[in-house]
Amino acid sequence: MRISVKMVAASVVLALASAAASAAVPSVPSQPAPAPIPSTDVSTGSGLIVSIWDSVRGVSLVDYVGLNESQFLPGNTNATPDAGLVLNFGTIAGYSSVFGTSNSGDIQYTISSSFNSGSIAGRVLETTLAAAPTGAIRNNPISSAVLASRTFTGNLNSNCANANPCTAATNLDATYAGVGSWAEKYGNNLPVSAAATVGTAMGFYLLSTSSGVPTANGTVLRYGNSTGFASWLLGTDGSLTYSVPSSVPLPAAVWLLLSGMVGFGTVARRRKEDASVAA
Repeated sequence: MRISVKMVAASVVLALASAAASAAVPSVPSQPAPAPIPSTDVSTGSGLIVSIWDSVRGVSLVDYVGLNESQFLPGNTNATPDAGLVLNFGTIAGYSSVFGTSNSGDIQYTISSSFNSGSIAGRVLETTLAAAPTGAIRNNPISSAVLASRTFTGNLNSNCANANPCTAATNLDATYAGVGSWAEKYGNNLPVSAAATVGTAMGFYLLSTSSGVPTANGTVLRYGNSTGFASWLLGTDGSLTYSVPSSVPLPAAVWLLLSGMVGFGTVARRRKEDASVAA
């Protein structure tokens, strides 16, 4: 059993690596993206969605940004290039009309996409997390969160007449993003929150099941490159940005200055040594 688990886990990692290698660095499609939202059951994975809600007023907005799960995998040729990346999606359509009277401290958001392989093994969830997990996340909660994504996306497409963004004027609507079967833990499945208040940046993670064993530890990978971690930010004005840090080379003038300082240091040290010998 131990061998088979490793083989399945390795196949999942290889499949993700292959998909990332064959993909291109994402760019921002025209906004708002056309509906419907791609399903989590298709080979490209579900659409990347921003779920925003005000639990005090009971209103929400869900926006599909036009990218899918397979277009947003970690990797130098995908969503975490070594050269860095900034994707500015602009202000989400309808944000001001839905949350114009909300207190920004009451508005929460998550960003997610998923892939459903049809069984526990091979399920993938791309999601923001409010903080890095302090322990392992087992296969079962990852798998259940993917199924919650499948259900919620289906509700959006069924109840919004294939419109994007999809808004809910009451917390009783099937498309309300703050509902207990979705919200900050995707149906209370994840052990950590995937949500933050607007104006707070969050890291992005790829959670994948390692095997078909529900109690086995899943795989948790944080998006980033050799310079630092990637992040999502939904501003208080509804503007959405994804960023990956880039390594900034020192300008030639700085290198010239540094080399000059080293030279001065060498000359000063030699003069001091010569003075000591003469004395």
